[in-house]
Amino acid sequence: MDISIQLSMLTASLKTKKMTFFDLFSTLAMTQSQTWKNIAFFLDRYEDQLFKHGVEIDTGSDSKWPPLPNLFISTMHEPLTLIKNAAQTLQKPLSKKTIYNLQNFLESSPSGVFIFGFMLARPCDAVRYIFRGHENNFEFIEEHFKNFKHISHLHPLHALFQKLKMHLDKASIALDVGDQIYPHIGIECFGKQEHWPAILSLLRKEKMITHARGKACLNWIGASVEESTSDNFYFLEKNICHIKLMYRPDQPISAKIYLSLGRAQIPLFQFPPSYISEKA
Repeated sequence: MDISIQLSMLTASLKTKKMTFFDLFSTLAMTQSQTWKNIAFFLDRYEDQLFKHGVEIDTGSDSKWPPLPNLFISTMHEPLTLIKNAAQTLQKPLSKKTIYNLQNFLESSPSGVFIFGFMLARPCDAVRYIFRGHENNFEFIEEHFKNFKHISHLHPLHALFQKLKMHLDKASIALDVGDQIYPHIGIECFGKQEHWPAILSLLRKEKMITHARGKACLNWIGASVEESTSDNFYFLEKNICHIKLMYRPDQPISAKIYLSLGRAQIPLFQFPPSYISEKA
């Protein structure tokens, strides 16, 4: 099992300026990395068209500085137009076949949230297509499994999801869409903070993670106050973003845990949650 760190930078209003994803990563954009410069330019130009955006940074022994990110975007506007603009800006051109396949997915999917990932840190020409249904609605996952009948050995993935879904709030299906629809399937599982101990315990019982990994992930959860003003606390919040169950041909089902780090605020009159500790 691998652990990735997803930095979903929350927008925070400061006294003197608005702090956004673009501001937080401005120092990275000033590096010699053309990838980060392209991301900064894209967000600066198209941020008003985005519903949400974030980057995912893979960790590992071959990590370099600055780390190369994977960029994820979602929009309420015309998604295909934004995808084309993103691909051009990020210097990840899409083939006509890829655009055709993405359009077919968009037209055939029910209502929900569409998220598109540009895997800039990986040798992959495909776009990560993620469809997230409405809260506490997992019927679309079942429909996708019916459509995947031609893919063998999917039963363990389906069975594990059935065990987990009672603890989940939301779920997404993730596919790699390029000139073909690659036979890699991911189910992203989202839960509230209080549900993670039960979810991780189940994954330990299924031998998907070790006891040490589960404990380390739970210890990650928390927050620390950065500063306070007359109106608000500003704090860095650490959580588990989601867990992805993954199917790859000729490999056992695996799980990947995504940790999140964000900057947020709460009004001063609200007592800080118990997991917030004052900055030393």
